[in-house]
Amino acid sequence: MCEIHNIVPQKGDMLFIRTGCIPEWDTFTEQQKQSYAANKSPEHAGVEASLETLEWIWDSGIVAVAGDAISWEVFPTPGEVSMHEYLLAGWGCPIGMFQYPLLFYLYMEQVSL
Repeated sequence: MCEIHNIVPQKGDMLFIRTGCIPEWDTFTEQQKQSYAANKSPEHAGVEASLETLEWIWDSGIVAVAGDAISWEVFPTPGEVSMHEYLLAGWGCPIGMFQYPLLFYLYMEQVSL
């Protein structure tokens, strides 16, 4: 994605991943949300949990990551690599969640000043 848009991450950047999960979640009825929450083995969209992804984050100098999905990485983790263990415990790299429409609105307020 960065290559397509000619973006080169710089040391100290934060990585925000937008999946579109929150707008979809907002269309669920209360019953659908409760049913999803009660699922004993949920599956969540997210970033690929791999050593390649971790190496890219490290080499890029990313200092924090965030996404708009229910979890940062795909869940259940398909392999032995847990992004949370590396990012949080290993590197002290915060993992956050954001609501893209609110973030975009705040950005536009700053740009128009």
